[in-house]
Amino acid sequence: MLEALLLALFGLPTEPVVSDRAEVVVHASRSRDYVHYAKVKIQDIEEFKCFDELMQRESSWRTKDNPQLADNPKSSAYGIPQALPGHKMATAGHDWATNPITQIRWVIDYYLPERYEGSPCKALQHHDRKGWY
Repeated sequence: MLEALLLALFGLPTEPVVSDRAEVVVHASRSRDYVHYAKVKIQDIEEFKCFDELMQRESSWRTKDNPQLADNPKSSAYGIPQALPGHKMATAGHDWATNPITQIRWVIDYYLPERYEGSPCKALQHHDRKGWY
């Protein structure tokens, strides 16, 4: 239900929602709609924990509204997932620079499947070894 609401609010395509999985508790400072969107998109609890840790390391879940723009002036990495370059998130939507849902959708639906077989935990393991993912 939450995903359907978020999808409707942000004008994204409707996808099935799985409601019979355990709930993951997210730190209150990161409990925004886009974090909940990620929880719904990632079906496995352990994978979500890895995703949460990865986004925390990359940007602390920062967006234009939270509280700084997640723009890295040293590398030009951008957004919650710190995409480099940021404009590659346009594959997930034209509003990639301003919409945290589009950024989350890009990392979950495009980047992780391409680089890490869709596994945030594999991406986190890579980050542990290399310092980036």
